[in-house]
Amino acid sequence: MRLDLSSFEPRGQAVNDWDAAIRGATLDAQGQPLGGGEQAGLEFCVQPPRIWHSDAEGHLTLRCIGWALSHRGEALRLRLSDNSGVRKWLRPVRSRPDVVQHYQRRNIEVTEYSGYDVLLELDLSQGGGNLVLDIFADTESSGALRIDVEQLYRDHRTALGHDEPYLGVFEPTPDTRGRLDEAAGERVRGWAQSLSSAEPVTVVLSVNDEVMAEAAADHYREDLVRMRISESGHSAFEFSLPRALVRGDVVRVEVRDGEELTNSPLVID
Repeated sequence: MRLDLSSFEPRGQAVNDWDAAIRGATLDAQGQPLGGGEQAGLEFCVQPPRIWHSDAEGHLTLRCIGWALSHRGEALRLRLSDNSGVRKWLRPVRSRPDVVQHYQRRNIEVTEYSGYDVLLELDLSQGGGNLVLDIFADTESSGALRIDVEQLYRDHRTALGHDEPYLGVFEPTPDTRGRLDEAAGERVRGWAQSLSSAEPVTVVLSVNDEVMAEAAADHYREDLVRMRISESGHSAFEFSLPRALVRGDVVRVEVRDGEELTNSPLVID
């Protein structure tokens, strides 16, 4: 049984609703429950992997989280492998009280120690772009769960402001990175930072090729910390315009030396 996690999005998941989370994360390619059932010998939840750290040369650290258990009480092993062979064997032995709570609602007793949480270093330039996760018991197997790491990397770098897709060759990292996130009404906002200095970057705003203002990108934004774009979070900027933007206006944000941010220019529609 194969599960492509590269385009995985949980379905029907609500905050703190672990029943929904488990149902959404254990679907096969046909949308049918994977394991899942009181009589199932092997049941597991592979959460969407996340990139913990990456650079512009294709080195990344992937965080894989989930849980697995056998209703027959068999010892389980997880195998992570890529094009170069087996990268790691591990056992699901981390505490997952949320999984216990999920089964208690169904009057099923399971072990609390069914989780795994592992960081795996990969190098895409050396062919480490496809990761396969297998879960083994004495009598059951999950089959190959295939993870498209290259797609995860491309999406991650785009979210960081790098729009060039990974094609096997990496371009040099620019000295400044950033993004024009939003231009609407009387507000223009985004983020920018230097990769060689901790000093705030100065950005220049223009509308229809008329310079309107410049400011330091030193405002705090919590999402920049959460996405590991900015360690301090003080890399954002926001401009207030003297008039509301209208359809056809061309908004441009550059750093002071003329380097343009991602998503700039932006044409108001």
